Amino acid sequence: MKNYITKIAIIGTANIARKNIRAIMLADNICCILIASRCHKRALKFSKENNVPRSVGNYGLALQDNDIDAFYLLLHVLIRSGLMKYVQLIN
Repeated sequence: MKNYITKIAIIGTANIARKNIRAIMLADNICCILIASRCHKRALKFSKENNVPRSVGNYGLALQDNDIDAFYLLLHVLIRSGLMKYVQLIN
């Protein structure tokens, strides 16, 4: 059976994400392929610093990406709840 790699997107650029990205990179069957931030410049800088291949400056664009298997949300609860309402609308 072919090994499947789970592709993760990290939503937010809080410092705790750096620790989680390092852990993800050590795993054999998971990889972080995208960083999303409200500011594309911040997302791009963060992704380059952490060897993540892609970045977007819009949470909605990340959520609509069909290449992503799972999301790690590093957002305040109020932003996160609004984002989940958005997910319900696009699905």
